[in-house]
Amino acid sequence: MIWKLKHVKEIKKKDFEEIYNLYPERLLSCKDILSGLTILQNGNYPSIMFLHTKTSDNFFVCFNCIDGQFDFIFKNFTEIINNYSIKLSNSKRNIDKLKNNIK
Repeated sequence: MIWKLKHVKEIKKKDFEEIYNLYPERLLSCKDILSGLTILQNGNYPSIMFLHTKTSDNFFVCFNCIDGQFDFIFKNFTEIINNYSIKLSNSKRNIDKLKNNIK
């Protein structure tokens, strides 16, 4: 399959930072999106990668998928990130409660 520009979506820095801790090996820093896609095309990378563009300091998620699957995959990816963020927030809140009860 080919990495395509239409399979790239910008993501919020906050969302990226939460994901990055789980998958640091999936980050590719590049000058811009097109140079990032060229690097991905010429290498052997997993089907989901993150790009950090140095020129605009933005973060993008890239999917190597069939054209008709992109919207479905991105929607599910977004739901997973939202659920992860909620669970992470709840866990932090529970840890704070425990710390307060221990004092």
